[in-house]
Amino acid sequence: MKRFILILTIVLTLSGIAQAQDCVNIPQSQSWKGETTQGMGDMYGNNNSITVSRTAENTYRVSDVSGGFLVEMGTSAASVVLTFGCNNQLSSTSVETTYGTLQIASGSFDASNNKLTINWSIPFQGLSETTLIQPN
Repeated sequence: MKRFILILTIVLTLSGIAQAQDCVNIPQSQSWKGETTQGMGDMYGNNNSITVSRTAENTYRVSDVSGGFLVEMGTSAASVVLTFGCNNQLSSTSVETTYGTLQIASGSFDASNNKLTINWSIPFQGLSETTLIQPN
């Protein structure tokens, strides 16, 4: 019986059923910069001091998902905890800001160039934007 339990434990562990799979690995020792791609009029976000820190398996806190855009609008940066699937795709989430709810609809992390893409919007303001976050 002990042998059966041992074999079952090994099989489940190797198959990923027994434990969650940590499959997104965003480097922690780098400094990051973020910038928006679409802008509003002549206003774009640009932040050269973004932090990305791991909080759990496949989960990271990004200090400014707007890439400086909200700061440019006169409010504070939007720090958000992001969760990734094993396909490196970002799960949707939201955070309250001075200008309304910032909704993150999609995004991804490209491990080949360490680039994080975040597609977000603030529907109340009619604002839709993409932030690119990459190493400085």
